[in-house]
Amino acid sequence: MVRSCALGGLGYLCSSESSTVIRNCFEDKALQVRKSALEAFFKIGGQILPNEFERLTNDADDELKFLIKKLQKKM
Repeated sequence: MVRSCALGGLGYLCSSESSTVIRNCFEDKALQVRKSALEAFFKIGGQILPNEFERLTNDADDELKFLIKKLQKKM
């Protein structure tokens, strides 16, 4: 939960310098952390690599799949 909140703060602050930290959370075991990382990355305007989409969709729920599709359309 703490990681998820911290990622939300990074996205809120539009901290583009933290894109590496956010990207590292794409593989987190906790689904909520991956959702928060994706939302934060979306807010800072980060570019997600094609191989990262595969990792993000592992055991993804409907909300995470929606966020991923939203990012793919933006790219």
